Amino acid sequence: MSVINTMLRQLDARRAGAPGVAGVQATAVPATSRRRLGAIVLAGAAAIGLAAFGDASLLGGKPAQLPRPMALADAAAAVPTAAPPVAALPPVAAASAAAPAERPVAEAAPSPPAPPPPLRVAALTRRPQPVRPAPVEAPAEAAVDSPAVIDKQLRTMSPAQRAALAYRQASELSAEGRDGSALERALEAVKLDADLSGARQLAAVLLAGRNRPDEATALLRDGLQRQPQQPQLAYLLARLLTQSGDLQAALGQLQPADGLSAAGHSLRAGLLARLGRYGEAVPAYQAALRGEPDNAANWLGLGVALDAQGQRVLARQAFSRARDIGQLSGDVLTYIEQKLASLP
Repeated sequence: MSVINTMLRQLDARRAGAPGVAGVQATAVPATSRRRLGAIVLAGAAAIGLAAFGDASLLGGKPAQLPRPMALADAAAAVPTAAPPVAALPPVAAASAAAPAERPVAEAAPSPPAPPPPLRVAALTRRPQPVRPAPVEAPAEAAVDSPAVIDKQLRTMSPAQRAALAYRQASELSAEGRDGSALERALEAVKLDADLSGARQLAAVLLAGRNRPDEATALLRDGLQRQPQQPQLAYLLARLLTQSGDLQAALGQLQPADGLSAAGHSLRAGLLARLGRYGEAVPAYQAALRGEPDNAANWLGLGVALDAQGQRVLARQAFSRARDIGQLSGDVLTYIEQKLASLP
């Protein structure tokens, strides 16, 4: 999971008391409960429906460790200490020597063959000297990076490379909980490369987490002017506008819906339901569920939208699915049980 998604979940956990879906209205629940449930469920729909933004990881893998070279003692032990035994005479020659000589007496016996020269046993049993591997020169230890060395390295990097480095450092600092330093590095990355979408998203989330929504909104609007086809930036801006209460403007950021993540479809569906546009909310919830089929909040929102459209059988199925997944709070589960009792 990306750093941005983790921070969004933390923000939602602080701002939302319980999960749910926008636009829940039912006569079986008191008016005050309906208003509270509507506010709760909109936050939950966005929180549970988060999808990964696809941050580009810039960290390289660790270098593989070389195997330990064999020690000289191990190499010597691996060499045989004695030569193989001397082979006996070939079988045919041995058989000929053992056969009886049946020749006439007058015929002179052939002279025996000359014996082979004596084997030099010492040469066979001499222990070969181990081959000593050529010494491997150890790499020179890198000098400790001084400010002058670092400054020289940075000067040789392009602005895009320096921006990527700053973004990577910002992500690492944010993962360590050092949000102040992470924000500085993320803003530096955006300054170096204004089209680095991941750094802009991270900076906006960090600004929102530090109660600086106006700066986060401006940062996201500037990014969308530069890159209009960035659904992730539009989704974050829609979240900020939703939190400020500007539902129409938030919905406008999610139009058209092409390219939205499951979280984007979920937020769009919740906004449509809050605005009473249940006919449009139904396909929006269905699109969100295609990306996250086990999202209980989206099943609940779909049930509310279907019930408002008079599709009571399908609404009952959606409510049952939301209850069976078991991700919802006690108040919302009570509402679902009441709806199931009233539906055929």
